[in-house]
Amino acid sequence: MANEIAKRELEKAKFELNEIFDSMLIASIHLPPNWKFSVIGLVTGQSTTGTGIISEIASSFTDTFGMQSTAFNEKLANGEKIVWLN
Repeated sequence: MANEIAKRELEKAKFELNEIFDSMLIASIHLPPNWKFSVIGLVTGQSTTGTGIISEIASSFTDTFGMQSTAFNEKLANGEKIVWLN
């Protein structure tokens, strides 16, 4: 009995969430003119790529001892500066 109730509640929640998600505008490019919407938040992500052989060796060494990689942290910080300046 409780299992059936839980299943019905889960299906109801899935349906309600899909209704909400279907009405959300998600954009990562310039929007067409005259689109009316309100911004409710910002989602960001970070990725470090093309760091070079020295950074890779240094990060492997620091990972071994549970430390943070200064080389990667500096590259992430530089990437954030570039984004904020544009």
